[in-house]
Amino acid sequence: MGGPSTAHWVSRLPEGQIERVAGGPTTARGLQYHRRGHVDRIEWLDDDSLRGHLRIVDHTTSEVREFRTTVTPATDDSGTPSWNSTCTCRVKNHCAHAVGVLAGAREMLRGLPEEEDDDGSPEWERRLAPVTAAVVTRDEEAPQSPVVDQSGVKDALALEFTARSGAPVTMRVRRRTPDGIWTGQGANWTDLREPHRRLSEPQRLALVALDRANPVRQSRFDTPQASLSLESMGVEVWSLLQRIVASGVTLLMADGRDLVLADELIAAMHLDTTESSGLVLRPAAYRLGAADEDVEVPVPGIVRPVGDPTHGITVSDAGTVTMGPLVSELSPGARQLLLDPRPVRIPEGDRIRFFTTHLPALRRTMPVRTSDTVVVPEVEPPRLRMVATYREGHTTWIDWSWLYPAGDEVRVVSLADHGIPGFRQLEAEQRVLDRLARGPLGERPGLLPTIAGRPRLASPVSLVGMGAATFTEHCLPWLERCEDVDVVVHGEIPEYGPAIGDPVVHVALDERTEERDWFDLDVAITVDGENVPLSEVVRGLARGDERLLLASGTYFSLKTPALDRLRELVEESRALVDRETGKLRVSVYHVALFDQLASLGVIDRQAARFAERVGALRAALTPDAVASAAVVPSGLQAELRPYQAEGLRWASTLWDAKLGGILADDMGLGKTVQVIALLERARERGDLDGPVLVVAPTSVVGAWAEQLEQFAPQLRAVTVSETESRRLREGGDSLPALVADADVVLTSYTLLRLGEESYTDIAWRALILDEAQFVKNHRAKTYQVVRRMERDFTLAMTGTPLENSLMDLWSLLSLTAPMLYPLPQDFSVDFRTPIEVGGDRVRLAGLRRTITPFVLRRTKEAVASDLPPKQEQTLVVPMNPAHRRVYDRHLQRERMRVMGLLDDLPNNQVAVLSALTTLRQMALSPAMLDDQYAQIEPSKVEVVVEHLTELASGGHRALVFSQFTRYLKQVRDALEKAGIATEYLDGSTRDRQERLQRFRSGGTTAFCISLKAGGFGITLTEADYVYVLDPWWNPAAEAQAIDRTHRIGQERPVMVYRLVAADSIEEKVRDLQQRKRDLFARVVDDGEAFGSALTADDLRALLS
Repeated sequence: MGGPSTAHWVSRLPEGQIERVAGGPTTARGLQYHRRGHVDRIEWLDDDSLRGHLRIVDHTTSEVREFRTTVTPATDDSGTPSWNSTCTCRVKNHCAHAVGVLAGAREMLRGLPEEEDDDGSPEWERRLAPVTAAVVTRDEEAPQSPVVDQSGVKDALALEFTARSGAPVTMRVRRRTPDGIWTGQGANWTDLREPHRRLSEPQRLALVALDRANPVRQSRFDTPQASLSLESMGVEVWSLLQRIVASGVTLLMADGRDLVLADELIAAMHLDTTESSGLVLRPAAYRLGAADEDVEVPVPGIVRPVGDPTHGITVSDAGTVTMGPLVSELSPGARQLLLDPRPVRIPEGDRIRFFTTHLPALRRTMPVRTSDTVVVPEVEPPRLRMVATYREGHTTWIDWSWLYPAGDEVRVVSLADHGIPGFRQLEAEQRVLDRLARGPLGERPGLLPTIAGRPRLASPVSLVGMGAATFTEHCLPWLERCEDVDVVVHGEIPEYGPAIGDPVVHVALDERTEERDWFDLDVAITVDGENVPLSEVVRGLARGDERLLLASGTYFSLKTPALDRLRELVEESRALVDRETGKLRVSVYHVALFDQLASLGVIDRQAARFAERVGALRAALTPDAVASAAVVPSGLQAELRPYQAEGLRWASTLWDAKLGGILADDMGLGKTVQVIALLERARERGDLDGPVLVVAPTSVVGAWAEQLEQFAPQLRAVTVSETESRRLREGGDSLPALVADADVVLTSYTLLRLGEESYTDIAWRALILDEAQFVKNHRAKTYQVVRRMERDFTLAMTGTPLENSLMDLWSLLSLTAPMLYPLPQDFSVDFRTPIEVGGDRVRLAGLRRTITPFVLRRTKEAVASDLPPKQEQTLVVPMNPAHRRVYDRHLQRERMRVMGLLDDLPNNQVAVLSALTTLRQMALSPAMLDDQYAQIEPSKVEVVVEHLTELASGGHRALVFSQFTRYLKQVRDALEKAGIATEYLDGSTRDRQERLQRFRSGGTTAFCISLKAGGFGITLTEADYVYVLDPWWNPAAEAQAIDRTHRIGQERPVMVYRLVAADSIEEKVRDLQQRKRDLFARVVDDGEAFGSALTADDLRALLS
């Protein structure tokens, strides 16, 4: 069984190990949890692990969050003791809750006090503080056989001791000359190392053994050592001295005093009274009486310890020095007392505290002898004191302490006070706790946890809500009747009681004046006429609470089917919550939700327009009406073109059959919206029993997120934007936890490759591969990761399913329809070589017939009549790491410079303009500001080159716009380096018409144009794609640029792409565009002054 012991693994954790595992911020937060009493119980499990329970209260909302944490022992890679943990929180491992449990456990295990500086306590108390350490018992020495001197008459040897006051005792050798004089000549420790005809061999060997036991060794180059220190010797010195005496060596004192070598001595503290009725403690020594006498004989003199740890003592008085080994070794604290010759004086006023606390501890450390004048009072059995403090918000703080009566005083000891171990009557305390466990307190493990099978009190404890109510109703009256407990109450005790009636659900539906198709759904609950916040009911149900406490002190049961169903409906409709108002926003398509809510309670209000629309909708849901309705899912917030609806039908057939396919439509035909429609159809059919993973290039992931929100907000989408290891280091969730409640998970091919284990461990409902040419190489790691993933359905999206070889097509088919052509070598032999090398038409026809059901390919020419005149899309492009670092550094610099200028905006227009321009340029390309960044490839340039490479292969042409000519030249150079024929036009161009004509004649694919030079006055209908590289936030100017190609004479659909740098000033300004469309134009266009519509708050948002 585990239990609170100083030998427990928690106490053996090295200093700093908790912080090394959890990190500094997490450790600080966990220690705060412990200090604030959030750890309300700790259990010591049989496997030596700890299981802790935490309750964390938000006093502003009265919300209580509960966590359960298990902490287990471990060792790190170097073999150092460490720890692991699991928790019900989002972090899961090595969280702040685990740190709080460890801190609580270590406090329980704390058995010995730490030395502290002068904190105002009496001197005697500080003097006795070191003696609380445990006594160490010395092992018995094996008896040494005496050495008998059998030699003839030779020069006699002596061992001379020097003992000066306060100085260590030293020993040196002396030889007696024939005329009876003791001399050191020829008898130092070095001289004894070799035999000598004038010295007794047994005596020499006995002294040499003592010399060799000296821990301070000398080299042969040092001056010969004259004396040895007795106090530096180990415990074996006493047996060596006995051997020396047995060999005939004389022991003598240098100052002529008598020397007594005792067999065993006792070091003690002698307690006596003073004339002022105080107490005094002095070191004392005793030797045992005769074998037939059970007495101790005092040895007078000053006591000084020998050895560290202390294994012997010397006792010096005027005529005699007595020395010898101790019965048991002394603790370091006891040794410190012996080293200090001053008596310890306890004033009369401190006698009771000394008797109840320090004396028992001192007796545990070393013997204490008392004079006949000292009367030690008997300490009465302990009592418990409970202080209950009632505060606002139904919060009650419980603090326990022990009361120790002694004489006329009462000693108050907190539960965690182990500073003076030994005085507390632990068995008596435990008997009181056992009696508490048999009462209502025993049913509250948060107040009286069980540790190692015995009840222990938790203190202090914060009770909130129903915890405070239950304690007040059931525990407090019982404790007041308990004979062993003194109850103290601070504050006013609230009146708690159960509700008389059941909770009533009220449903109301109001029109939204700004949106005709949407209505505000209000759900409320009342109990006995008192309003109950819906959020508190939902949180209580989610936590599994049995009752909910209201502000008045009334509480009611949450264990009703109606409230359980209400929580389910609220959770299901979470996506309908308006972020600004916090209300549920519903339309007629959510009539089922309204009906289910209405069935739980009372309809207070119902908008007339909603009732009318619902009636019409019910009529439309009759069997006959459903049969003739379109199959496009109702939740899709987009209108599909006929060819897109056909694509949905094709993909849905494959989905239902759990077969995969390749959607190979030409670029710009809306493959994304077709797939979103497919996923929304699956959601509505209840066919999303697991998350769908969408993998796309990094530059496209943001567009996916926006289109999911735009076209299918009901789909719960989660974007994975960093690796698993980085997310966990920053305190985020693991991938399974992150996607647990998601319908669609968005990630990039890079993150998929780097997080192979995380993604392959999840069972996916479906896998969508956008720009699937990224996995065309079946030998690459990304392809292998995709191949290993578990899923029911796979759809690849690409405008170029075959780029270099038929093996590109095989790679995609092996992922989408893996059983079609299982082995690449067989496919190469059967199709690739015959078709590519031999031009085998029969094989080609057979391949087409086989793959036709699984590959859908439409070109723009084939579906041109169905295309809209113009389609627009925003691409949010992440910066590459090097670009991001430089941008963030400049953002911090410009933010610090500008924020101080905003208080006087009219006089700082130029400085603010400069800062915004710097950040816009830095978001495009750091090299625009400093040539030292020329090696950093701008992220948008990579995206444009990628797009135009695909456009060139399909015969499309594009216009590329930017306001910054230096950046535009970078784009031109990159396109030409990629082999894409490019024209360039800016304000400095002299042969403007010649360049326009070259583009119109079809000789080039891309035309890079600056806004000032090409924003108006030219017609370029030869292009059917437009790329806006840096938004200038003027809708009129933007429309003019796009209209260079989207105008009369354009025979092809125009695709417009706006590129925005992720997490940059461009995104911030784009968010402001809807309510301040002309904001950016006023800031930067032609250096005009700020208009009245521009505020400092707008600029703060741009720089946030």
